[in-house]
Amino acid sequence: MKSPGREPPFLRAIDQRAFETYQWKGRGAVALVTNELGEFLLNLRDDKPEIPHPNLWSLLGGGCEDDEDPLQTVLREVYEEAELTAEKADPLCRVVDIEGSQGLITVFRIATTARLTDLQLHEGQELRFFSLRQTYEIPVVLLVRDILNQFSKPI
Repeated sequence: MKSPGREPPFLRAIDQRAFETYQWKGRGAVALVTNELGEFLLNLRDDKPEIPHPNLWSLLGGGCEDDEDPLQTVLREVYEEAELTAEKADPLCRVVDIEGSQGLITVFRIATTARLTDLQLHEGQELRFFSLRQTYEIPVVLLVRDILNQFSKPI
């Protein structure tokens, strides 16, 4: 299924160039999940060398399945990975995960009132909410760093 409306803009010029020159494969979606305190929900990826960005903190999300649009993907992925039920996800931008999966990724914002104790981890090593300042003290996927910096309030 195709999402109605216009695609969100690219985050960086390099993403636009990679898209225009077909330097991407597959589609996916990730969620910039924020709580009432303005903290970000991040997932510590598994420490497996065969996956993109092993042992780094990242956003929840994954690849689009057959006939699935990015909105459907992000809602499915946040539930599958953390049992987070979201009724709304707002598209923010698109990126190409050049350093990882090379996927064309749509980034959505999901606001939640869920507490960490309400969530159940099903993928990765750990889930945790972080302030923007705290994210500078942990190993974060470089692309996620760009997303956090672009769509967060100043420290």
